[in-house]
Amino acid sequence: MCSSDLYGDGPASNFVMMPDRQTGRVVAMFFHDYARAFTLHSDDDGATWSAPVEITAVLEQFRPEYPWRVCANGCGHGLQLRNGRMIVPLWLSDGSGSEFGPKHRGHRPSVVSLVYSDDRGQTWQRGEIVSRHGDVVEGITLANPSETTAVELSDGRVLFNIRHETTNHRRLVACSPDGVSRWHDYHFDHALLEPVCMASLLRHEWPTSDQPGAILFSNPDTLEKTMTTWARDRKRLTVKLSRDEGGSWPVSKVIESGPAGYSALARLTDGTILCLYECDLVTHMCDNR
Repeated sequence: MCSSDLYGDGPASNFVMMPDRQTGRVVAMFFHDYARAFTLHSDDDGATWSAPVEITAVLEQFRPEYPWRVCANGCGHGLQLRNGRMIVPLWLSDGSGSEFGPKHRGHRPSVVSLVYSDDRGQTWQRGEIVSRHGDVVEGITLANPSETTAVELSDGRVLFNIRHETTNHRRLVACSPDGVSRWHDYHFDHALLEPVCMASLLRHEWPTSDQPGAILFSNPDTLEKTMTTWARDRKRLTVKLSRDEGGSWPVSKVIESGPAGYSALARLTDGTILCLYECDLVTHMCDNR
């Protein structure tokens, strides 16, 4: 799937999956060289996959509004709403940042948006730009919003939880009535620390008549800084639980007290929660991601 004969030089990365709850098909999206987007699917739980289909033309529709040269999704997993809509958050950069050297496209500055499908992954469309480098939220200028995780709320709205590099180091949140447009209620979630790292968000339970729902969030829950870079340490991976649709996070559990970075939450059909995460030397290896 990653052969240079098929894609040319450069990495294939950011492989995200979404299981279709009606058919069982697993729809996936990935990017090549941070410049091209592809989708594919599996009908046998990942044993075999369809041929990749390029959908970069969908991302080209952003160019009149934002002249991107770098693109990627938010890692982890995509989101399927109860109405069947599939959503993949993504970030775009004009490539002008110098963090990787003069011969490479930078990943900064950046904006956050999404692509979505209303036919179970067969075709894709672009959504609105959600947040931009330089936006002002709660009187603070936003820096480089990027990898985003999403969840459907009980009232049908979609919540984006956004990584960024703003100096207040709290996760950025925004909501949409349809997961595509009319983004509003921008605020920093002061219960969720932002060490500048990808995070994961997952619906565990829907509310019922006799109990509230449950949403889970995972990321390195620390602002300690022992490295010389702009980022905080990637360690103390923690899962937090909200019973009020992300309004507060009173329950937390440390999964990995040592070095730990990117994480992805998943729920099995029997209710078991899985958390896949980077560990060991990640705080030293990945401080520029």
